[in-house]
Amino acid sequence: MNKELRDVVERFKKEDGKEAAKQLCEKICKSIATQVKSELGGKAEVYCSMDKKKYEFSVFLLKTVKETVSNANTEITLEDAAAVKSGAVIGEQVHVPVRVKNLSKITDTCIKDAVRQLDLKNAILFYQQEKGLDLDLFIEKICNAIATAARKEFGVKGGIYCEINEDFDIYICQRKTVVAEVEDPDTEMTLEEAVAVKSDAIYGEVIETPMHLDDLGRIAAQSVKHIIRQGVREIENEQVLKNFQSRNNEIVTAKVLSVNPQTGDAAVDISGSEALLPKKDQIPGEELHEGDMIKIYIVDVKESPKGPKVILSRVNVGLVRRLFELEVPEIYDGTVEIRSIAREAGSRTKLAVYAEDKNVDPIGACIGPRGERVNRIIEMMGGEKIDIVRYSENPREFISAALAPAEIISVEIVDEEARSARVTVPETQLSLAIGNKGQNARLAVRLTGWKIDIKPYYGEYKPMIQL
Repeated sequence: MNKELRDVVERFKKEDGKEAAKQLCEKICKSIATQVKSELGGKAEVYCSMDKKKYEFSVFLLKTVKETVSNANTEITLEDAAAVKSGAVIGEQVHVPVRVKNLSKITDTCIKDAVRQLDLKNAILFYQQEKGLDLDLFIEKICNAIATAARKEFGVKGGIYCEINEDFDIYICQRKTVVAEVEDPDTEMTLEEAVAVKSDAIYGEVIETPMHLDDLGRIAAQSVKHIIRQGVREIENEQVLKNFQSRNNEIVTAKVLSVNPQTGDAAVDISGSEALLPKKDQIPGEELHEGDMIKIYIVDVKESPKGPKVILSRVNVGLVRRLFELEVPEIYDGTVEIRSIAREAGSRTKLAVYAEDKNVDPIGACIGPRGERVNRIIEMMGGEKIDIVRYSENPREFISAALAPAEIISVEIVDEEARSARVTVPETQLSLAIGNKGQNARLAVRLTGWKIDIKPYYGEYKPMIQL
């Protein structure tokens, strides 16, 4: 009894089911038949079967019964056929048992190949289904990994290739071009060398010398699963990069997977890809919890040696812009334009909007019926206050609007080239115009791009704040 084969078959039954075990046995039989045929010169029709109780193999030559034999490899006389099968008739095909000198060695090799092949197939299909990987790309990565490892093992820079066919057979070979004068021994060979491999070789022909995975020394000892995992990581990184690059400078809906209690950094899931939202890029005062669904702005996507680096933010002004495009149809279709944004995340945002069509109220469009649109945006931004003002090409009008909700008496342009202005407000509006710790005035400066001095209405001019 072949104990090794029995153990392997039982393992496949247990892990992958009876069908997988059956496939394994069929692949081993097919592989043995192919190897024996090669041993016999490749001219005979070889058939292999397995005793399911003893786990042993028998090899037969498939021959046709003939009155006169013209090809001993494929034909047999009726007299000889009768010794194999009683009642044999002319024209019938019979299985003639054959002794193979190296059958034990061939069998061991074929078992190992079949196990490797099915393990590879099962692992590839598993990862493809679990990770949603592109099958062709995945197989290409595995082939590249094996070929690279083989080149390293043999100390060559090129010429070694690996392919995996639709049946998940691994084929490795060294390819060399026949040349008159060899300049690169890794990829070229003389005609004399080529003829030793292929008798009718000619100049310019590419000669393939097949390799066996077991010939690669320590490469064969490496787990196929290790190579697969390497390929999985590379493809996942490529898919993540592609996924995020297509959404660069856009907002996405993310699910919070976990929050680091020490750093506050949050791991988030975006369409099946995991990324990190650092604490510094979260809205100040906002508490994220596992399972929360949040809007995140993708600031940038970069390649790095450790994989794709995705920069996410909830404090970037891009989040505000994209949320308004999402919630306000007039902004999305271009009827209303966002001309500038100033933001102090977690506290207040100022948004300047404009409509070419005088019949369109840009502020009303952003606020929406009963404030529904802006309120949805405020909720997605963690309760952050939003001031929506009308943009104007007239700097006096724009600066006056930017300082809302304060009432403005006058705006004086001090130096147009330096973009400097002086604003006068009623005494009672001074603190409102400046805002808590200067926030309102600070945001107005960033929104308009003008330096603003604010003074009260009464008495001699004395700058109260300069930004």
